[in-house]
Amino acid sequence: MAMRVLIAAMLSAVAVAQTPPHPDAASACAAMNVSTMISVMHGFGEIAGYSRNSGCANECGRATFRWDNGPQGFGDGSPAGDSTQWPSSLNMGATFDPELAGEWGDAMGTEFWGKGTNIQEGPGVNIARIENNGRTFEYLSGEDPVLGATLVQPLVAGIQNHVMAITKHYMLNNQETDRSGVNEIVDEKTIMELYSPAFGAAAASSAGYMCAYNRINGIWACENPLTVKTILKGYYNFSGFMVSDWGACHSTAPSINAGLDIEMPEGRNYSPENIMAALAAKSITEDQLHESCIRIMSGWYNLPVDKRYPCNGGNCIQNNVSTPEHKALARKISAQSTVLAKNDGNLLPLNKTAKLKVVLIGNDAMTPYVSGQGSGGVPTSNRLVSPLAAFQARGIDVTFEPGETVDAAVTAAKAADVAIIFGSAHSHEGSDRKDLLFEHGSSTFVKTGPQNCSTTVSGIIGDGFMKSVPASDAGACCTQCWADTGCVAFTYTSGSCYFKDNIKTGGSGKSGDHKSGVIPGRAPHPSPGPPPPGAAIEDLIVAVGAVNKKTIVCAAIPGQILTDWRDDVAAILIAFLPGEQYGNAIADLIYGDAIPQAKSPLSFPNKANEQGMTAEQYPGVKTPDYTYQANYSEKLIVGYRWYDKHNVKPAFPFGHGLTYGAMTFSALQVAGRTVSFSVQGTGCDTPQLYISYPTAATDAAVPAKVLRYFKKVCSTDADASVAVSYTLTDRDVSNWDVDAKKWTVTPGTFGVSVGSSSQDIALTGSFVV
Repeated sequence: MAMRVLIAAMLSAVAVAQTPPHPDAASACAAMNVSTMISVMHGFGEIAGYSRNSGCANECGRATFRWDNGPQGFGDGSPAGDSTQWPSSLNMGATFDPELAGEWGDAMGTEFWGKGTNIQEGPGVNIARIENNGRTFEYLSGEDPVLGATLVQPLVAGIQNHVMAITKHYMLNNQETDRSGVNEIVDEKTIMELYSPAFGAAAASSAGYMCAYNRINGIWACENPLTVKTILKGYYNFSGFMVSDWGACHSTAPSINAGLDIEMPEGRNYSPENIMAALAAKSITEDQLHESCIRIMSGWYNLPVDKRYPCNGGNCIQNNVSTPEHKALARKISAQSTVLAKNDGNLLPLNKTAKLKVVLIGNDAMTPYVSGQGSGGVPTSNRLVSPLAAFQARGIDVTFEPGETVDAAVTAAKAADVAIIFGSAHSHEGSDRKDLLFEHGSSTFVKTGPQNCSTTVSGIIGDGFMKSVPASDAGACCTQCWADTGCVAFTYTSGSCYFKDNIKTGGSGKSGDHKSGVIPGRAPHPSPGPPPPGAAIEDLIVAVGAVNKKTIVCAAIPGQILTDWRDDVAAILIAFLPGEQYGNAIADLIYGDAIPQAKSPLSFPNKANEQGMTAEQYPGVKTPDYTYQANYSEKLIVGYRWYDKHNVKPAFPFGHGLTYGAMTFSALQVAGRTVSFSVQGTGCDTPQLYISYPTAATDAAVPAKVLRYFKKVCSTDADASVAVSYTLTDRDVSNWDVDAKKWTVTPGTFGVSVGSSSQDIALTGSFVV
């Protein structure tokens, strides 16, 4: 408390300097004594409304640098609507568009600077290892390091036109379950080839990195010499600073020796007393403090001169920094990051002159969920545009049905030409998602299928008993029900499978060992009674799709969801977490004012845990030393690499996304390591170049193929041909040599695949290294 009062007094006493006291970081740190250098190495908590501050020794016009979260907009202490509630980082991943990433970074940096801060805690680039990670929405990379590496560089550059960027969460912060204690067992080759490249891509420019809460191979991420000092500051030659996540610093000398430069939010382990004691014990040296000082101050000195003193050193956290231009950009990003996953019969775009009757179903049409929660969230904007408001503003003949019951939704859908169902799944820092379903009640009528018979619920579903047959488990019961065309629902218990001819809740309602499910698309006989209140969105989709063949689903989601219902609807739009302009953006897409061009950065599974991770892999198992120890035994075979390696077709593959129009790829040429081809057609597509290593077909540990390049192409001229060419680098055809501690070019014959997704491959070839 005394330190906080002192800093506040210093703030009021220091005059704002428009020219720094020293010409550069080296001279500034050379002029500091040990106590002053220590003050630069830790946080000071909340000061004058800014919740996050760390020392700058008055070089920055006051005693501290001001920080704020997060990777998708200014969050702390700002009145709702006074900063733009941007689409999520995962949305930016879905754009596959580095130029747009740069625009977004510049706009966010402008807002952080306009709020009086020096540092933005973002971007986030962690790889999506598990499908229900609570923070997937905060990360650019999706499932692929090349995607993250390509987007993070212009994003950081844009942010640092105005404020310092902090790339996070370094590294392997891939689950929220026991995130502050989990020990993740990962081999060095997997770290270097999958989990570190997106971080490494930012090393040349990012002012700082934030280390994560988890342990890596038994050592806390913030005091891990391999990942911080050897990999980031060594192999990737990072010259900036490493800061702890809030409370993620657990030591003094071990952390300093591993390369941690700043402890946040305050100086507990990095207090003057602890650091002076470590110096006296010769566990650290003054030279290390000097190095940390230079790393920290360099980020500020590298900013444009006119951006070093936001608000002229004053307090402007209450400023409204969300401009009309930023709202227009948010609308553009939201539209360009929404994946058109399905569009049967080219239902979309809707004809604006046809005077169609449209019904919007689901509470998310009126009060949409558009942003994840936690430190990376942005307060819900009071200027948020709902889908209903956007449709009404267009003068559409539109009605709204909240969808509290299936019966009400079906009635509304029957009266409309087009039914659009809005659903969302929620996510937040601190816990992983409990399932891959939409939010809204609990599903009574769970859709299952021959390829997804694990999708069952505990309890009894159905009435109108038909017959019973023996079955080994609920999956076998489901399969047998599918084979009997009269079976509408089933319940399994104790070796017996009970077939039902309707889907009304019935029986005793007891759960126990009962497992039940429903076969989609089969008419109940006799007709069931009205469903219970609070019907799940999945139930609405199946029922509405059965009575209106022009049914569209709009999903606002923080990661993957199950889409068992995808065959029941004509079109699907996946908006991820679309930000405050969701309504305008989704209306732009539905009515053709924006062209769909997003690509999914994630593989959408057919069933939960389709990749079959064991408890040892996720969330981990209890050991004598750790509450959870998670073993990355899958190594590189995760995400789309798993689907490719196991020849499994996901519900929607990595890189998938349709457009209005059609594009074709042709004329593949491979000359040495240069791959060239032509793109022709209308709309937008992003051809993706994958390579297969020489042993991909014979070595179970080698992915079938990996992404190396992508390029968005848009055209309105069906006859025009666009040439795309990329020359593979040494790094593109290398593997990490653990013994030699370097990238080594891999000899042999490589495969080349070019397609519009990881599984929609149009062109193949090869080259020899």
